[in-house]
Amino acid sequence: MGDGPVEINRFRGKSDHTLDAKGRLNFPSRYKEILQQDGSGVLMLTRLDDKCIRVYTMNEWRAFEDRLLANKTNPGTARLIRKVSSNSFECGLDKQGRILLPSKLRQDIKIDKDVVLNGMFEFAEIWAKQAWDDEEEQAEEEFPDIGVSLADMGIL
Repeated sequence: MGDGPVEINRFRGKSDHTLDAKGRLNFPSRYKEILQQDGSGVLMLTRLDDKCIRVYTMNEWRAFEDRLLANKTNPGTARLIRKVSSNSFECGLDKQGRILLPSKLRQDIKIDKDVVLNGMFEFAEIWAKQAWDDEEEQAEEEFPDIGVSLADMGIL
């Protein structure tokens, strides 16, 4: 109602989920709001490594693509574009508010049934539960080093 800036919702928080037999994930309402705000109703799913699936709104996906294309003359970037493009899937929410995780991505990340959905502000991550637990354990071990980096950024 004011003339101030519109608040951009971001992917935040972590939640545990169980995929159904077809590989569908209930998308939390707080994340559905982000998709609504994006306006496209479409999500892009991809993987950049063997740890998790990344979930982008179309606006964030386009920005991600633009950053890659700005560096496309770099041979390493061309290889990354090839990998990202061949592992990217467009999806929307079904009538029950679920997203279907493509079987290729589930297999690549070794996702079976129990998953963790984690917000990373501009995108969300979908992890196999055990891989998430391993990542959390490693992050705890490395936290003193992370704390120093945060202090250098003026955050701590």
